[in-house]
Amino acid sequence: VPDAKATTAIGAACLGDATNVVRVLLKAGASVSAPAADNRSPLMLTATAGSAPTARLLIENGADPRARDPEKWHPLALATWHHRVDVATVLAAQAPVEDLDDALLLAALRGDLEMVDLLLRRGASVRSQDAEGRTPLMLAAVRGHSAVAKRLIDNGANRFELHPKSGWTPSQFAVQAESEALAKG
Repeated sequence: VPDAKATTAIGAACLGDATNVVRVLLKAGASVSAPAADNRSPLMLTATAGSAPTARLLIENGADPRARDPEKWHPLALATWHHRVDVATVLAAQAPVEDLDDALLLAALRGDLEMVDLLLRRGASVRSQDAEGRTPLMLAAVRGHSAVAKRLIDNGANRFELHPKSGWTPSQFAVQAESEALAKG
């Protein structure tokens, strides 16, 4: 994920977590959808470095929590990637299931147990798959995130599910990841 860059006053305020400045700018007519240099909306910038109050303020003023940047990142995915749990909590409350599932895949990949818990509580599916057919459990296993893998299994993830391309189970991904780590060690 590239670093966010603000080119508008509202974008800078969102990145600086200046909720009161965002409020003033909105009252003065600033757009909640004015893109920054990287074509990310103020809400997307808030998802990378802002706070829940700023996210709520933007949404209350018409920001679209389902918008996507040119790389197809949505605000909840950005908040997940940047471990912005407070912002993700606001966004997850309104997110469609597919955005929750995308975010769960990212949280599992990063080994972010706190975010995994939040997304599961909000309805993300342990059976979701990325474009390669990998489930959150497979992603956690390949990265060696055992606490996340256990939480996913405790929430119904199938530890015997076969990856559609490789035919591997999550356990086989975990063994492969450990073998690679030992070989490099």
